[in-house]
Amino acid sequence: MFVPGRDWAVLEPIEPGYRVGRGDVILFRRRGGILVMHRVLSARPDGTFWFVGDNLPDIERGVGADQLIGILTGFTRKGREHRVDEWTYRIASAAWLLLRPLRPLGHQIMSLARRLLRREGLASRQARQ
Repeated sequence: MFVPGRDWAVLEPIEPGYRVGRGDVILFRRRGGILVMHRVLSARPDGTFWFVGDNLPDIERGVGADQLIGILTGFTRKGREHRVDEWTYRIASAAWLLLRPLRPLGHQIMSLARRLLRREGLASRQARQ
């Protein structure tokens, strides 16, 4: 997940003949005109693609090859440059896609943990007063 103002994406045009596949991060234009950068979940037999955002549970289906603009080749996070062909990135990307069905549960757990920590922090401050 990219954080605005902190992270930077390096995108390149998709080379003719390159087979876009699972795990590739693609910049595409929705039919309504909005630019979106999501990870490929699946290349479909009909030539369309299914995408999923790294922080979204929903699958975006039916994106055509004519909508694809560029492919992520690298990124800068917290001032450090990374390439998508690094083994650490490839493992993390594959794991993220495999864990996609569990993300809603993870979000619920994190939300509960944040609420409990806020409540505990508030109780601690009140006890000190």
